[in-house]
Amino acid sequence: MGRIYQLNPNDGAVIDSFLVPYGEVSEGIAWANGFLWVSGDTRIYKVNPIDGSVVDFIDSPEEDPRGLTWDGQYLWVGFQDLGMVYQLNVNNGDIVQSFLSPAIIQQGLAFDGQYLWVAGDGGDIYQLLVKYRLSITLDSLTAKPKNGKVEIEWETATEENNAYFRIARGDEPTNGVCNLDLNNYEYVGYSSPKINSQGTSVSGASYRFTDMTVTAGTKYCYALIDVDYDGTEIPHLVSTQPVSID
Repeated sequence: MGRIYQLNPNDGAVIDSFLVPYGEVSEGIAWANGFLWVSGDTRIYKVNPIDGSVVDFIDSPEEDPRGLTWDGQYLWVGFQDLGMVYQLNVNNGDIVQSFLSPAIIQQGLAFDGQYLWVAGDGGDIYQLLVKYRLSITLDSLTAKPKNGKVEIEWETATEENNAYFRIARGDEPTNGVCNLDLNNYEYVGYSSPKINSQGTSVSGASYRFTDMTVTAGTKYCYALIDVDYDGTEIPHLVSTQPVSID
């Protein structure tokens, strides 16, 4: 069984240790707001560092997460064989954004306050610029088929300098997993409509958009794009699972 060790940074001496949750093998660990986040095979656990007890967990977007790091608001997770990196909301496990890393086989992640660092197989280390500053925080984001259309609904917890939203849609990728490669997306609606937001709000709001231009028998991926007042566009993947239109 794997163990997690607390070490003295001055001499490497072991201060304390406890078992990895549920006897799993962990290949990712991150510190966030007084707790440890520890990767398992299919879950990421929030662990009390005092006694090693599991406080909470979120489901991993894919199996075998290999690296974890905290950016001050969200948890980043990489994977061994997929090349995907996900930014997760630890309150509900929702995917905030994701992208394909240059390191297909990932061994570790780190965040320095501006850049994301990815360690790949073979000794390669990549420094990546990521859009980590978000003008909104999301409570929920869903896309569901309804009466031959697709309804996209989202709720914000807070909004800061958020000018408006747009909805982007892409065809199902060949591997069947939606991602945030926006080269494969286009804006939905007549003349790329802008969905008015709250601008700045500490209480958030609820929104709904109906995609009426879908085709039966087709699967789609969706992304919510929030645009702040300086024109910065930040995408949020609705789900890794495509929406199927019957």
